Amino acid sequence: MYMKKLILLSIALFCLIGINAQTWNETQKIVGTNRFGGDHFSESVSISGNYAIIGVLGNGGVAYIFERDGSGNWNETQVLNGSDNSGGVLFGYKVAIDGDYAIVSSKNTDEDENGANPLLRSGSAYIFERDGSGIWNEVQKIVPSDRAQVDEFGFSVAINGNYAIVGTIKEDEDETGSNTLQNAGSAYIFERDGSGNWNEVQKIVPSDREQNDNFGYSVSIDNNYIIVGSRGEDHDVNGFSNPLASSGSAYIFERDGSNTWNQVQKIVAADRGASDQFGHSISISGEYAVVGANFEDENSMGGSSLSNAGSAYIYERDGGSGTWTQVQKITAFDRLGNDNFGQSVSISGDYVIVGVPREGEDENGLNTMNLAGSAYIFKRDNGGVWSQMQKIVTSDRTGGDLFGTSVSISNEYIISGAPFEDEDEMGNNPLSDPGSSYIFEFDSNLGVGDNNLLATNFKIYPNPTSGGFLNILSNYPETVKATVFDVLGKKIFSRTITNNKLDISSLSNGLYVLKLTQNNSSITKKLLIK
Repeated sequence: MYMKKLILLSIALFCLIGINAQTWNETQKIVGTNRFGGDHFSESVSISGNYAIIGVLGNGGVAYIFERDGSGNWNETQVLNGSDNSGGVLFGYKVAIDGDYAIVSSKNTDEDENGANPLLRSGSAYIFERDGSGIWNEVQKIVPSDRAQVDEFGFSVAINGNYAIVGTIKEDEDETGSNTLQNAGSAYIFERDGSGNWNEVQKIVPSDREQNDNFGYSVSIDNNYIIVGSRGEDHDVNGFSNPLASSGSAYIFERDGSNTWNQVQKIVAADRGASDQFGHSISISGEYAVVGANFEDENSMGGSSLSNAGSAYIYERDGGSGTWTQVQKITAFDRLGNDNFGQSVSISGDYVIVGVPREGEDENGLNTMNLAGSAYIFKRDNGGVWSQMQKIVTSDRTGGDLFGTSVSISNEYIISGAPFEDEDEMGNNPLSDPGSSYIFEFDSNLGVGDNNLLATNFKIYPNPTSGGFLNILSNYPETVKATVFDVLGKKIFSRTITNNKLDISSLSNGLYVLKLTQNNSSITKKLLIK
């Protein structure tokens, strides 16, 4: 029954495909002022309102704060460093920002919050607060109460309001400090009190923990809900049943009236498979959560298997029962094997962005550059369906950039990292892998739907058609490119329109997607041949 619903939903998605116009536009490329080769600037990124934080792993590790000014420019305002950062501890490994607070992890740190009692790679995190003058000050270094060597506290971090959560994938003990299971993983919740101190209030582990689950691989928090990814976990939602090695899972925790966080649900993919690594990436916003499974093979219809193409799953919370239910599986329209769609994910309101750093084609599915990277934006319509709205790539894309390694969305702004990109913001001064980030902004003047101005540029007939030639007329003289895909998203051909006609005589009867591109803007239309 589920597969039947999934197929119907996928068909509905296909039929609802509308404009793929450049409604999100790259507005700025940003790099650090002190860039060096091997920095890997933007291995981790986060954005909140007018502020963004970017982690830099190389050369000792730092984090950069960028602020958006009144003219819409993002300017570097500060470089953050841990008060006891001695280099080589991966300060900046993961970063997160929310309002006036930011958290930066250093998973290879040895010392405790006082700079003493070294334990090899026990890990730590640093919390920064923005003061009235706009300066971000380190207010506290945090470590877990039961720290141990090689725990790597800080493998993942998230912050929201007065709460921060830190994942520790190599931690071995349960919430009571017993029942040792190697690399089972855990997460720690910190709360800010009235004096501004961040205190550990709870250690959380899953109800069905086992060794090598890597619980805490990814974490996200929004108001009263926390979601934690456990990409190495093997079992279904019932606990120790139906094992599939590294199929992956995620756990949702809810804060009750006594400020205790309780596990309320374990979620897995409806079509879970071995080695999918569901939970590799994770994000939650309001009543929705998105979970990446970057090694998953099938498309949204459960077919067209491509090894490690990747996928992501969207869950919605039922306001009545409080149950989180998988409402959709999303994949890239131009998916290929080993793309790793779902390497990174972020959700804000009605938008989801999915990073695909190993993807090689541009926004039109052309100009292959190995590992250039891309990201896909999905939008939820009034009917609750999430549709691919746009594929974004960088203006100066190059093979090996791995754009999409990290993504974050906040309202009308997106930041995405390319940690292996070489040039500065002007495209000059190449270095080996200093890294860069790109800001995309939503253009509210370009909507989604057939009433959009771009859609009215074209007249396409006959459609449905019996084949032969398709007439494509444009209101503007610029060159039009036509790309045809089958219903599984496989590209059949891409051609430049000549004499306002497209030869479709090679296509068999059936349903297709026709994508028209002009001046870097595109629309997609159903094409029926009968």
